[in-house]
Amino acid sequence: MTARQLADELEIHIRTVYRCIDSLCASGVPITADSGPNGGYRILGDFMESPLLFDADEQKALVHASIFAREAGYPFSAALERAVACYGVCAGQGFGYGVPRV
Repeated sequence: MTARQLADELEIHIRTVYRCIDSLCASGVPITADSGPNGGYRILGDFMESPLLFDADEQKALVHASIFAREAGYPFSAALERAVACYGVCAGQGFGYGVPRV
């Protein structure tokens, strides 16, 4: 996909695309640029970002933060609870705490 196609698809400026590509490359994402009429940017191979890993105290803090956010009326508390629940599922481990649903 070309930088122009990415900019149009994401509704951002083309310079933003170049900055993002530079940032991704700097963080270790294997991006290649192909020139020519069928050229563009692509991620090499079957690159997968490593999962986030939190220790037990960090997990507990996330769960408590989501509960506090819900009780305080934080407008994105449901999204925070979904993220906490997803992390437990995606990491293949339970938090050991129930995250109440709204």
